[in-house]
Amino acid sequence: MSYIGKTPTAAPLTSGDIADGIISTAKIANDAVTAIKADFDPGKILQVLQTVKTDTFSTTTAMGSFTDVTGMSQAITPTASNSKIFVNVCGHFTNQTNGLTNGFRLLRGSTVLFIGDSSGSKTRVSSGGTQSGHGNMDNFSITFLDSPSTTSAVTYKLQAGSESGGTLFFGGAYLSSAAYFMSAPGSITVMEVAG
Repeated sequence: MSYIGKTPTAAPLTSGDIADGIISTAKIANDAVTAIKADFDPGKILQVLQTVKTDTFSTTTAMGSFTDVTGMSQAITPTASNSKIFVNVCGHFTNQTNGLTNGFRLLRGSTVLFIGDSSGSKTRVSSGGTQSGHGNMDNFSITFLDSPSTTSAVTYKLQAGSESGGTLFFGGAYLSSAAYFMSAPGSITVMEVAG
């Protein structure tokens, strides 16, 4: 192409150079659209975040009230509002009083997720267990696919409670006087899954 005077300097267009509605979808190369869509194919993992806790947390809070387990939370900001969040929590616990039950709940912010139905006086939990022996360590896990329906940051966290009169220890045995008493980590992992 010929020009009158000086040839204009070649420069890439920016979004400010193009008014809304000027470029139609028909003008966008198919391979470019396909590449973008591939990033959001349903079921594709878009991001993975994890928190690991290696120290011990204890509480005398009774089941039915529950308390946050310090260091067992993970925030994530979904890329799209139709994304799902796959949550996996694992941990180890004991109770200072032999034979007492221990319960755990999964929450998104202040919303309790993935608990059993109401039934009589039962405490509704996501997971739990009964102390099997004095000082022994038991384990639990929680797996849940959530639909937060937002692109704002959300935080998943773990709460715990003990049967009344007990002290729950998250992170392994509460005793440390012998090698057969164990200390173990806990983790909370969140994965964004394209919707």
